[in-house]
Amino acid sequence: MTEHIIHIDGSLGEGGGQVLRTATGLSSLLKIPVRVDNIRASRPRPGLAAQHMTGIKALCRLTGGTAEGLSVGSEEVIFRPGGGQKARLDIDVGTAGSVTLILQGLLVALARAPGRVRLTLRGGTDVGWSPPFHYFSRVLCPLLAQMGIPVKGRLIRTGFYPKGGGEVEVAVTAPGPLQPFRPASPPAAPAIRAFVVASEDLRKARVAERLLRGARSIFPEIKAEREYRSCLSTGCSIVVTASGGGAVLGADSLGEKGTRAEEVGARAAARLAEELASDVSVDEWASDQILPFLALAGGESSFLARTLTRHAETNMRIIERFLPARFRVQEVGGKVRVSCLPKG
Repeated sequence: MTEHIIHIDGSLGEGGGQVLRTATGLSSLLKIPVRVDNIRASRPRPGLAAQHMTGIKALCRLTGGTAEGLSVGSEEVIFRPGGGQKARLDIDVGTAGSVTLILQGLLVALARAPGRVRLTLRGGTDVGWSPPFHYFSRVLCPLLAQMGIPVKGRLIRTGFYPKGGGEVEVAVTAPGPLQPFRPASPPAAPAIRAFVVASEDLRKARVAERLLRGARSIFPEIKAEREYRSCLSTGCSIVVTASGGGAVLGADSLGEKGTRAEEVGARAAARLAEELASDVSVDEWASDQILPFLALAGGESSFLARTLTRHAETNMRIIERFLPARFRVQEVGGKVRVSCLPKG
């Protein structure tokens, strides 16, 4: 008997790690093997990176699955999910590999979890090209809760680039049937909050306070949580959110060598202000992360976004290969309405 396996071209769309995370996450959930080739073909260093391997290995351990082609630089992976699911998983991403990117694939795999699952991840919590953990817990988790997926995250240690060393705990409670997603835009006067973290060695320079000062240059009324933490590497980050009426938008910024802390804080706040001015219901950064869950919910879901990212476009095309859903994108007054509808 010929094995039913879904083939995904890894150079599809933005052609990065998002292809692997979505494809293997859905493969784990739906128990359908997947082959991904041409992995990151257009990148300066094509093929699997260590972080991608960690994510796939975590999915193998979660379900008892297997994978072929797991080596750094490999441009083809065949992933076969197992039939089980662990209730607890401990994952060491290594150095500053992003824990939130690993979580993207795991949460898709757990969208229909039969029971409570606890995850412990170690690595980078606030690193480049990935959502900081406060964005994950303060923006993405509330959005998932609206669809009926309770996810709780706790930051134990913060990990910055290059040494990482952060640690988080995440609990996913067994969801019932997922609900269609139709979020409202935040009200005219939403609650604005900032979540600021800096390594202990930056306390003397009052970096956390300066990050907040920059954010307050955009939102004077902002309420804040700020802290200094013992970290293996020097770093700082800020996440700002706008919430009200069940809606939540977010934006973030990481400290950079040679950039004043006030500029970093103002940059995050300005990004959030742009989202609010567009009167959207989902921010640019969440718009691609929530798409698999819309397709899993059934019924019709829709949201307004300021723009459609290449990550989102890529995710739609992959999801449609696995699930009986189709996405529709419409321009509405300078914004985009993204809808997910059952096929047929």
